[in-house]
Amino acid sequence: MSDSQTNQGSSRKISEFFGIQGTFQIIVAVVTFVTASYTFYVSFLEGPRLQFFLGDRIGVVSGTRSLHVRGSLVNQAVKAGTIHLLEAQLTTPSGDTFVYDWDRFFDYIPGTLDVQPAGNVMPVSVPGKASQRIMVQFTLPDKDPEWIPGRYELKVSGWVNRPNRHSSPNLTTIGHFSLSNDNAKQLAKPLAPGQGPTVSDFRFEEWER
Repeated sequence: MSDSQTNQGSSRKISEFFGIQGTFQIIVAVVTFVTASYTFYVSFLEGPRLQFFLGDRIGVVSGTRSLHVRGSLVNQAVKAGTIHLLEAQLTTPSGDTFVYDWDRFFDYIPGTLDVQPAGNVMPVSVPGKASQRIMVQFTLPDKDPEWIPGRYELKVSGWVNRPNRHSSPNLTTIGHFSLSNDNAKQLAKPLAPGQGPTVSDFRFEEWER
């Protein structure tokens, strides 16, 4: 093999080597750019990503037109998110719809499963990558729905970092629960004289978001 052929072979190998090195450096640069862009987005541009996870049960408060909803707010983004307004919509087995107002917070009386008011409505802030347990009472402004046997849908809507209540909600979770004949009869019974409100809990059968 002549010296010229040897030199050509060496030059080709060197070119191939630097070609591979160049491709590798390009890949590294692209990955670095994408990673930096994503980090910048989630740190400075992405808004809060709140989800509301319903608890195991819904409480129907007889004699008060109220519902007790327990759950957790989870923020999956870096930026803090604030719930300014919550609203609950109940759809009965017959298709009637009732809109409940966010009335107050409630809590358990220490050492018991009885509940008590815990505070008036106020915004709930959830830091980035954190969660917040809430227990909320929703109340109808007028009469109770007619409690009948069958499957009910509860839709909870929230306004997260919204400027006013006239904007569209940007948080939604839906749960379904059922009433038997006996459950419906019990809820439909008027309270006896001197009897205080009672809370009847019913399990959610499924959840949607």
